[in-house]
Amino acid sequence: MRPKKLPRVLTDEQTRKLLALPNRRYPTGRRNRALLAMLYMPCCLRVSEALGLKVRDANLSDGTVHVWRGKGAKDRTVYLDAYTTEVLRAWVEVRPKGGETLLCTLEGRPVSSAYVRGLVARLGERAEIGFRVHPHTLRHSGASELLRSGQFTLADVQRILGHANVSTTSVYLHVFDSDLAAKVRGLKAG
Repeated sequence: MRPKKLPRVLTDEQTRKLLALPNRRYPTGRRNRALLAMLYMPCCLRVSEALGLKVRDANLSDGTVHVWRGKGAKDRTVYLDAYTTEVLRAWVEVRPKGGETLLCTLEGRPVSSAYVRGLVARLGERAEIGFRVHPHTLRHSGASELLRSGQFTLADVQRILGHANVSTTSVYLHVFDSDLAAKVRGLKAG
């Protein structure tokens, strides 16, 4: 059996550059910053989950977002950090009134997944990442960073991602390979 292909992940520097690119002075920039934040950690949402969020699903006062019917028809609550809460608040301040979709166009219509794919690819180029960045790259990078931080167990990350099986989440353990190699190489003989 072939080994599973490891997901590409962004470095901390690459992620910071990419997340900083949307211009917060413009409503679309605020929306795009909120969208990127929802795809990255701590939420690590799939594009379909982020685009399916309704205004009522986000409770910014308690820092939660409820994802209804994620992959596998699973519901879950994700918890927001201060950055994600801040960028969501900035978007909600200028978000058009009416309509149910949280991350909508300036006309109040849902944003398309094709728009998100194009946005992330363009921002990846502008950030000079060096490979084509996909929305799922942000999810992979966020999950890997959560594990690398040492504050989250594999089971925690499984719940955050909404995976039914921990074996699906275990692909993110590759983040420890370089850490482990460095530790072994740093051992002193004898």
